[in-house]
Amino acid sequence: MKLKPILFMISFSCLFVSCDFIKQAYEETFSEESQSSELENKSIDIYSDFFETDQLEGNLLSDAVQLAQTQAKLENMFPGKTLKVYPPHIFFERDRIRLKLVNPSNESEVDWYIYKYKNAKWEKESPVKISAYDKENHKPVPINEMDLGIINKVYIQLLEKSKNIEGAKPITSVIFSFYRPEWEWTASIVGSRADYDFTADRYGNEISFEHK
Repeated sequence: MKLKPILFMISFSCLFVSCDFIKQAYEETFSEESQSSELENKSIDIYSDFFETDQLEGNLLSDAVQLAQTQAKLENMFPGKTLKVYPPHIFFERDRIRLKLVNPSNESEVDWYIYKYKNAKWEKESPVKISAYDKENHKPVPINEMDLGIINKVYIQLLEKSKNIEGAKPITSVIFSFYRPEWEWTASIVGSRADYDFTADRYGNEISFEHK
């Protein structure tokens, strides 16, 4: 007669353990789904921040209108003069453009000129020290052979590439190099799992996109 109560207690205990197991499995499953969803949303939010930052803080690289005017503004500072840029690079950043300009009134002198996004104008900065090697190997290039506004085309391509890179950080700088026979635009995209190098020709057309 005592066997039935014992069997009942064993069955009840097994049922209790089974319920706990099912509950634990349910919680773990939905916890993993929740974490996965949070990671996916976080990735979307990070990319959205690129555009929100551009709108709130301003970003010269994404301002096609202002970029299209920068070259003419520099030329207008020297009416009737042919301007030349000293190699090897022009630096484009979120808040400024930096280049070495040959003094059109004295071509033995070169100075840094900075275009500042916040006040939309060029300013003369510090002089550039030119070595004997530079004079021999780096020849100034007329600015009218360049198109500085192409940077916006390059920047848009970089944003598109960033969409598919986990943890991609905002693009902060692009370099235009014109000291080699083939002029090119270069930039890097830094991600949480890998970094990439982007290269475009002088017209902003992609040449390569490679994992570092």
